[in-house]
Amino acid sequence: MEQTSTSEKLHTFIEASKAKGAADDFLVNLLREQGWAAKDIYAALGRYYQSLTGLPPKEPEKRPAMLSTTCWPFPPWRPGRSPWAL
Repeated sequence: MEQTSTSEKLHTFIEASKAKGAADDFLVNLLREQGWAAKDIYAALGRYYQSLTGLPPKEPEKRPAMLSTTCWPFPPWRPGRSPWAL
């Protein structure tokens, strides 16, 4: 007898629920109440929509590491001088 993983069971449940018209937020709340981790639920929803669209979920855009320096309202800091002094 073949065992199915919990993620496969979750994916199967989501597919069946969505086929009957269940909303995403309802499924998330229901599964969270049943003890499922949000990470697992959203991963299963992502796989569900990926199977429908054929496209993987978009990865977040990378932000520059020095974003704070581009928004700094004061002149650049110089060695020997406090960045808070005007």
